[in-house]
Amino acid sequence: MMYLTQKRNIKKILANLFYSIKTFCIFRCANIPPEYISHPLKNMGMVYLIVVVLGIALVVYLRMNNRYTVKAPWQHFFDGADFAASEFYQQVEAEIRAFKVPDVSYGRESFFQTHIASSRQEYLKIKRGEYVIYICAAAFGRGTFISQWSCLKVQKQRNNIPVISKLLGMDRNDKSFYQADTEGMFQSAVHTALMNVVDGLTTAKGIRGLTEMERHIQLGK
Repeated sequence: MMYLTQKRNIKKILANLFYSIKTFCIFRCANIPPEYISHPLKNMGMVYLIVVVLGIALVVYLRMNNRYTVKAPWQHFFDGADFAASEFYQQVEAEIRAFKVPDVSYGRESFFQTHIASSRQEYLKIKRGEYVIYICAAAFGRGTFISQWSCLKVQKQRNNIPVISKLLGMDRNDKSFYQADTEGMFQSAVHTALMNVVDGLTTAKGIRGLTEMERHIQLGK
């Protein structure tokens, strides 16, 4: 409910900003002197400010509209390790492809490290159905950390239509055994591929390998 309210508020703000800019432009194009403009937007400086605010609001709206729910994170710090992220991502992707999991797409996506003016961190993106898994390799202190984030798209209205959602296999609250199995196997295959690549790198670089406890990740929640 809070998510829907936030979306409505942002849409209302965007509508008001568009109206303000349109009104100002109409007055300016008609060559009406500023002193006769009753609208609060009487100078271009204000218009520029509004455009900036509009852009920020649009970015926030788009991010909210495409956000994910984190289901199963995994992270580990490798002391003294130095992994090249781009090469690491290529190896992980190749390992996953070798499993021939159907309907999987691959890509890269960058996120701000902290705030909107901070540097961006690139992640390997693996997507299948409603699940998206992000994998990161980055320098940290005197070593490298590797993380895996299993995420689920935020449920949309079409997933909640009575009867129809169930008949079309889109009801998240009433999935078949096969749907649940294949979703779990997708996550398991990606994590297995990641562990295979990590094992190869730790062996090649003479770094301590992962214990069984350190490999563990909770899947399918």
